[in-house]
Amino acid sequence: MLKYFFSEPYLTSNVNIVKDLKVAVFGNYIGRMLVQHNAGVVKRDCEKMAPHFGMGLRLSYNVRFSSQLHFEINGGVKNIFDSYQKDIDYGVRKDVAYVYGPMIPRPILSVLNFLYDMF
Repeated sequence: MLKYFFSEPYLTSNVNIVKDLKVAVFGNYIGRMLVQHNAGVVKRDCEKMAPHFGMGLRLSYNVRFSSQLHFEINGGVKNIFDSYQKDIDYGVRKDVAYVYGPMIPRPILSVLNFLYDMF
């Protein structure tokens, strides 16, 4: 019977609230899995990892100057629940391949795009 597997379901949803305002929700679930760990002296070469759930949110608003010229303001947060690998190996004998789950803590981002529609 298969209890652990390497899989990562992904979820995404985009909603247009009004004509120029958009909301995007995205995330992924990293379930319980076996991860190979070969650093230093270990009892086993595989360890059972707890599940992780990473979720993000992005808002964007489109400001139009004319029928061809507009810009888009984006803002969002990735990894809202701040779920990441807390037992990262370090030192001379670290296992560089021992990586699982979200790689970074919670980043907050903002973007400004200028757009020109030629046709």
